[in-house]
Amino acid sequence: MTAPNAVTPRLGCAKNYTAEIWVWDRSWPGGRSRLVTQITGITNLYWERTIDDFSEARVRFRPVKGDDCCGALVPEWDSNGNLIRSGVWPWSHELIIYRDGEPVWLGPIFSVDETVNPGETTDFIQINARDHLAWLDRRVIHTDLPFGGSDPIDLVTIARGIIIDAFAPDTIGITAANLPVYPLSGRKGNRTTRRREARSGDELREIARGGIDFTCIGRQIIVKGVRRDPNVGTPELRNRDFQAGMEIRIVGAEAATKGYAVGKPPEDPSGGARPPIGVATAPGVPATGLDPFFGLIEAMTNSGETTSAEFLQWMATELVDENMPPPRTLSVPAGSTLSPDANVSVHELIPSRHFKLTIKGTCSMLSQYMRLSHVECTWEANTPERIGVTFIPGNVEVVEDGGGA
Repeated sequence: MTAPNAVTPRLGCAKNYTAEIWVWDRSWPGGRSRLVTQITGITNLYWERTIDDFSEARVRFRPVKGDDCCGALVPEWDSNGNLIRSGVWPWSHELIIYRDGEPVWLGPIFSVDETVNPGETTDFIQINARDHLAWLDRRVIHTDLPFGGSDPIDLVTIARGIIIDAFAPDTIGITAANLPVYPLSGRKGNRTTRRREARSGDELREIARGGIDFTCIGRQIIVKGVRRDPNVGTPELRNRDFQAGMEIRIVGAEAATKGYAVGKPPEDPSGGARPPIGVATAPGVPATGLDPFFGLIEAMTNSGETTSAEFLQWMATELVDENMPPPRTLSVPAGSTLSPDANVSVHELIPSRHFKLTIKGTCSMLSQYMRLSHVECTWEANTPERIGVTFIPGNVEVVEDGGGA
């Protein structure tokens, strides 16, 4: 028997979208998801995936009085005032979206909006939801979290600790087991957060500024460094995989010969204490920052929440690292639409993942690794779906650089 040919992943074009409403049943030991109803009469929907924040989704449908979905939305009491059907409520219930039968999005319902006509009929109902990272903006730090101290630790470890603390009192199925293990980021810091003094979401976003990404797919929360892991496969996209063009650019916006990172000033009642500052110069540039060809180009950033000299030094180095001379980079318009024939499956479109983009023009060609930062999908009944993507250049890592035709 001969081995079958390798199957090349293909994005395709969804033939059908469906959606369901589920509830996290806390009466079950440990909790479990339970189906409430399938949404019928869907006219259009939207779902997205993103990094360093929660994503959103919405489903709009026209209800028919008496069908299962319409009846399940509204609470019902018996003649004695006993609740016999709970209805659908924000945070209590969850929305799941399926693309050709495969789940592509899941998260708690945030609002249910019913648009009513003058004739006392409903034009449409729209269910709006956010992924499970939205819970972090409704959770506070539950225990003191002293990370690092005099011995800084990796930011991925700090972020995982914040997430585990947030869901510990009420997991909704998210535990340490739902946090895939990725290599540490190599970015270290120290941070102490007292219980009840901060929201979990705010703390996580602040940590992400230091050089990590986080995203949510279903009940999995991914936390990882921003650097590409050479041990992980990298999908490749070319000109033909997009429905519009892009640019090969040389831009000096991020260029700097010398960088400064300003931290949090130490406690000083007189107000005269100066904050710690990290300082770095571009490779090959003297300590003055004065390059003989480009001159002096300075950049500054602030991180008013940290006093770590190591962390501030890293931030200063990031301002100048790999940006001198100004690199040739790919510019992919935000929300660029992928072709249905794109050489990637929808399950590979995970924000924070690196892709190899190879773009060839008449005069030049460039291959570069870029991080996927955002995915958005719109679909209407009897209309082809549109899946758009946004990439972040991040640290420029050129694979090939050469002429065009």
